[in-house]
Amino acid sequence: MGALSVLPAHETLSTALSFLIIAAMLLVGAAGALVMSLVSATIGPIVVLVLGAAVAPGLVGVATSESADAPALISSTRVMTDAVGETVLTITSDAAEARDYGDVLRAIADQDAFGAEESTQIRVVAIRDEQGAVVSWRVQLPSTQNWSLGNTSGALNDARSDLTVSLFPAVQTQFERAAWAAMEASGALDSDAPIMLTGWSLGGMVAAKMAADPRLDGRVQSVVTAGAAIDKYRDVIDDDVRVTQFNNAVDPVHTLEFVGLSGSDYTGSAGTQWQTYRPISSTMHDAGMYAAAADDYLPAPRSGDEIFFAAEGSAGTEDVYIAEYTRRG
Repeated sequence: MGALSVLPAHETLSTALSFLIIAAMLLVGAAGALVMSLVSATIGPIVVLVLGAAVAPGLVGVATSESADAPALISSTRVMTDAVGETVLTITSDAAEARDYGDVLRAIADQDAFGAEESTQIRVVAIRDEQGAVVSWRVQLPSTQNWSLGNTSGALNDARSDLTVSLFPAVQTQFERAAWAAMEASGALDSDAPIMLTGWSLGGMVAAKMAADPRLDGRVQSVVTAGAAIDKYRDVIDDDVRVTQFNNAVDPVHTLEFVGLSGSDYTGSAGTQWQTYRPISSTMHDAGMYAAAADDYLPAPRSGDEIFFAAEGSAGTEDVYIAEYTRRG
């Protein structure tokens, strides 16, 4: 892993680097527009329109198939850290419980590794108190693992979902539908306990999008992401929701907002509830690096987020619903 700098003294430099990357990407975009203008002037606007018409159906086709096809559930199971509550298949140790944001990001990295290109593992964690009552829910969404736009039977967290979430945010992907299905199957949607939505990279984008969904109105109290382009949701996520971002200053992925970002996303009233931490690491886009950054910046949960982590020993339990999905269509 590259050298990690997360001391407060580096925050200004880190922020400046992030803005430089954004500026560079804007310059690249402007240069691209200039090239297109020159091409149009050279070979004629009709040819440019023909080229655009050739690409557009493919992009629209990807988005259309996302909205038309449903994800396929391969398997589901429950894992608990204590024999409290419902009967489960596996009992694991207290040490398996997440205590902070770094632990959650490491767990999501495990989800990435488990599914890889073939499947998508989504975890919905019920946090239970000593009496077994559910006090909160934590949803964990993995990052992009399958990079094929032609993927029709592998993981849902793929390039097709990336493209759709970035360019067609109004379209619900199979990945998102799987997340909703896992929440329903776990019992999270039938509960009134508060929800934390977590994810890194693509998983973070989907987490933020779900936090803005009216179906969870009043339920979401926290969103935690790493290396994810979620600023477009600043003006639609409720101001009371604690949003915690970890964005490496030299990681361009969290700047790829594309469709949906506007000036109002930076002039709203999110205030101190929306907190962005900017490490500087040569390992630009990596779950392990972000987990280490979370450990350094926030070794303990933010005030109010404690309820989304089980207390040690018999005082708290994680009841984890694990669902595995693949793409259909």
